[in-house]
Amino acid sequence: MMQLIAWGAFLPSSIFFVKEAIRKEDNIKAQSVLASTTSSGAILSSLLASIIFMFSNINFLMITEIIICIIGTIFAIISIKCFKWEREDI
Repeated sequence: MMQLIAWGAFLPSSIFFVKEAIRKEDNIKAQSVLASTTSSGAILSSLLASIIFMFSNINFLMITEIIICIIGTIFAIISIKCFKWEREDI
């Protein structure tokens, strides 16, 4: 259920970001890269979670996921604050 809500917020915001931040001639490439990195991230995270779960217990897996989410959130906030727009008209 939470993924449904998260995906509903992620998809329009990522399309808006690509439209606003990337030059018009590079929009299709940027959206392709975004889609492929999203798919790759989902596959790698499933693989990593299954490996962690295989060699430990669910509590360790949940703690690991929380730590990775916190690190990702910090990285996203820093990236947004340091982002330099590529387009001149913004």
